[in-house]
Amino acid sequence: MSQLKKALQTNAVGRAIAERYDLVKGAYTYHAKPNRRGSPDIAFNDQHGRQAIFNALTSAIDFAAILETGTYLGRTTEYMHTRTNLDVHTTEANPKFYAFSKQRFKRFPGKIHLNYSDSRPFLKNTIKALNAGDKPLFFYLDAHWEEDLPLREEVDIIFELHPKSVILIDDFKVDDDPVYGYDDYGNGKTLHLPYFDPINHHPFRAFFPALPGEEESGAKRGSVTLAMDPELCNTINSLAELREYSREPVSV
Repeated sequence: MSQLKKALQTNAVGRAIAERYDLVKGAYTYHAKPNRRGSPDIAFNDQHGRQAIFNALTSAIDFAAILETGTYLGRTTEYMHTRTNLDVHTTEANPKFYAFSKQRFKRFPGKIHLNYSDSRPFLKNTIKALNAGDKPLFFYLDAHWEEDLPLREEVDIIFELHPKSVILIDDFKVDDDPVYGYDDYGNGKTLHLPYFDPINHHPFRAFFPALPGEEESGAKRGSVTLAMDPELCNTINSLAELREYSREPVSV
């Protein structure tokens, strides 16, 4: 089937057929293979330390809503809603995962809002539509496993449109803890702090997990939390689950 799908990608009609196939397959998989659903208790890569970071942030800060890029199978999406009772706006560009999650979220009408879209227009449109004003927004960014890496643009959009935001990013390099895994796509596409240098006009501060990687559970993937609003940064700095990290200046 994979060879057929590759052949279908050569023209618009074929791509439409392949997309429709994936949409049907995703919905079918949700119902036919319930073991694929997984419990929301294994959200955030089954990392208890990451869950503790999310719980601490959402307990300490009165967020207006949660926005997520990269829904995947919806476990983390469901976790974020059920732990906070906040509306979650999430987007998935992969048709199979979108259709799977669409079935999952039928239990949460009007609370989990699933989009089938690239993350960049989703963020622009949703931030503007929410019109949160002085209320902070929480973002979980995990749409960076395709060849097109949108992360830097996502962060730029968020801080440009709503500076009073807190951003938690998955698969990120924790500079001083090599146990935590991270994504490196080559050609300047390593998920680490220098990746954001082109958008350093946003004076955000970076916070890494306080929990050592060797004590984390699950997949042990690294993360970083970003914020630039002074009040939000002070609140984050007071949390035991996070620690601020300052890069050493590069000597010339």
